[in-house]
Amino acid sequence: MLTDVCFTSIGWFIARVICYLSNFAMELEASASSVQRDQREKCNHCKNKIKGDILAHYRGHLSNVLTKTKNLDKEFLETDNNLQQYKADVKQKEKQLKRKRKELEDQEQILDIDKTTLAEFEADNLQDHQDYNKCQENVVLLRDAITKYREID
Repeated sequence: MLTDVCFTSIGWFIARVICYLSNFAMELEASASSVQRDQREKCNHCKNKIKGDILAHYRGHLSNVLTKTKNLDKEFLETDNNLQQYKADVKQKEKQLKRKRKELEDQEQILDIDKTTLAEFEADNLQDHQDYNKCQENVVLLRDAITKYREID
């Protein structure tokens, strides 16, 4: 019985030592692998050594990328809205220009008509002036003729 107790307590002791050693070995292996991982793992994005959890490191990068993407989406929407507003303004300006062009063309046609009318009026006026001058000459000739006729009588 004493031998049973001795073997049992030695067994417990050995079991505890084995447990302790296996835990120590796992901790040593974990720390060794983390040291190796720290030494060999470099981030492709920031070129720094990754310390600690690799997933957490890349989640940080992903979070930054998502934030930048959201900001870019906002900038894109603002730019798109500005572009749409600019296009609407351009269309409105084009409509105004078409209206102005039409008004100017109408005014040019009226001006051409006025120029033609003015030229016709000037030609008529010149003709009237020439006719008036002829009439004046005729009046002078008639007066001279009347004066000569009276002198003869």
